[in-house]
Amino acid sequence: MLTTLFASLGTPMLVAGDEFGRTQGGNNNAYCQDNEISWLDWTQAKTPEGEALIDFTARLAALRRDYPMLRAGNFLYGEDTPAEGLKDIEWWDERGVQLSPEDWENTNGRALTMRRAALCEDGRIQVVSLLLNASEGPLTFTMPPPSEVERMVLIDSAKPEQPPMPITDSYDLAPQGAALLSWTMDPA
Repeated sequence: MLTTLFASLGTPMLVAGDEFGRTQGGNNNAYCQDNEISWLDWTQAKTPEGEALIDFTARLAALRRDYPMLRAGNFLYGEDTPAEGLKDIEWWDERGVQLSPEDWENTNGRALTMRRAALCEDGRIQVVSLLLNASEGPLTFTMPPPSEVERMVLIDSAKPEQPPMPITDSYDLAPQGAALLSWTMDPA
């Protein structure tokens, strides 16, 4: 969920302790609790799991800072075209097929690719894709066109310590996983 939060428009809102796995046990009114439900357990931040989640959150924050389209200041409609064949936002399925209006009503759909593209100050086109697998099994995502570009997996929620790595035209995503990919192209 942190990956989707940091890839969303608007300001990412973390509550104290979210970065190391704090929970209120499902209580959304913890402000009136003066017990373990509302207290911060700072020892949790020092556990291997807590430290790993802090590192993962820091990587996501750095990606948001490094990729301007992850912090766009306006709503995207899929109408702006930073380059031929690329819109500012597009939606695809795991097969690399652009979603139709009917696909949005498919209650059985469990995979989604959001692709955002922007023109950078240096004139290059920067593209970031968010892959989401909400299914109970791993899925192979086929990348939408163009197929001749080298993409980089920036971060994968199922492999939080994996450094950025290049991929070809497909990527295997773990169940309940999310990954951010990027590529750059020079204008034609």
